[in-house]
Amino acid sequence: MASEELKRIIKEGAAKEQGSGSELSCLRPFELLDADCLAGLELAEEKVSYEAGDTVVVTGQFDGTLLYGLISGTARIVRPAVKAGDFDVQEANEGDVVGLAELLASGETSPSGIGITALTDLEILLFDGDLLLEACKADRKVADGLLRYAAQQWLASSRPADTEAHRDLRIYRHLISLAERDGEKSVIREMPRHSQLAEQCGVTDRDAAAAVALLIDKGIVRRDYPSLVIEDMAALRASAY
Repeated sequence: MASEELKRIIKEGAAKEQGSGSELSCLRPFELLDADCLAGLELAEEKVSYEAGDTVVVTGQFDGTLLYGLISGTARIVRPAVKAGDFDVQEANEGDVVGLAELLASGETSPSGIGITALTDLEILLFDGDLLLEACKADRKVADGLLRYAAQQWLASSRPADTEAHRDLRIYRHLISLAERDGEKSVIREMPRHSQLAEQCGVTDRDAAAAVALLIDKGIVRRDYPSLVIEDMAALRASAY
């Protein structure tokens, strides 16, 4: 979570000296806005950096007042699932804005169960959620641009996916969510049994075993009982997304 001092700096608008729409054009939700519209946005931006493995926001402490735009790098995003006690784990990549969907859906800044962890070194643009809502109300072009972006994302996520491939994606993404940094590599210290992995991902034991075996055959992961060593995290991410 951003510090109180960082919040104060952003609220005071110190970052506005960087120039109108300074880094927003790097973020996908703002790509549909024309240059004049971007130049008119004053969202009190502040750029911050995190190292791989850093906790950006502790799960449950995201309050919606600041949005997190990824200028570079990859982050793990944890959100509460519909089923109580479960969590959805996703990755956010360069150009994504974490917290935007929640803000647009509710129309106000409010607490959320989002957690953010840096999977790689990150450069993040923080900006004020309340100011973005004010901009949407004041300029229809801003609201229309964000609405079109949201619609495109919904259409992409609702397209039918290949069933077998989708099962593998769930397994690989879950493995990424279990990984921890260990020196220069990532490790799942206690690799779940195939039956446990299958239950966690909603697949059969055979699906789980086959997906892990494929990663081993490709040299992406290596068994080191009871652990699973991820030899090539970039390749695992490419397989998962």
